[in-house]
Amino acid sequence: MPRVEETLASYLSPSIASSLKAPVFPTKPLRATSASIGKAYAAAGQATGCLHTMGVLQAYQADLLQDLDEGLSSGTADIEELRHTADLTLRATKHTARAVGRSMAALVATERHLWLTLSDLPDKDRAVLLDATMAPPGLFGDAVTVVVNKFQESKKQSAAFQQYLPLRSHGAVWRQPQPGPSGHREAQKQSVAQGPKAML
Repeated sequence: MPRVEETLASYLSPSIASSLKAPVFPTKPLRATSASIGKAYAAAGQATGCLHTMGVLQAYQADLLQDLDEGLSSGTADIEELRHTADLTLRATKHTARAVGRSMAALVATERHLWLTLSDLPDKDRAVLLDATMAPPGLFGDAVTVVVNKFQESKKQSAAFQQYLPLRSHGAVWRQPQPGPSGHREAQKQSVAQGPKAML
């Protein structure tokens, strides 16, 4: 029987895994993160394929230009072939740009999903925030720097105020003082407790 990786063997036979926990299925946030990363990986693969195609076409164009320069072929056929290769190169460039854009969008969505998962928001709120439009000025530039600086300043101020203001414990509850019983009512209680002997 061929040898397999220890992790796979432990998954197939949990009894032999002494240091690993019992296998569990991934949670919903982990599946969503994996799907987003898979989209980014697929788009990056398409961009890589387009770049490879562009490299092959450019090498072919260099050969055609060399043949034209040395006069080894008739100019009409080679010029027509150069036009076709130039058209294909432009198409590959356009598809490369689209694939890179899809990859970047998938990575941004993955980053947003990660932060929303760590924030412990309900699923409905996460769906609304994930579908919200993204504006570059709100993600990059001076606006983000200003907001981060203001947040840090307010955090420092709140920490300074907490040093001087005493915090009331959560368990301490203020209770309104109850009025004490009057002397006449106490005397009535004592006479009732003593019974008929107090009447004689």
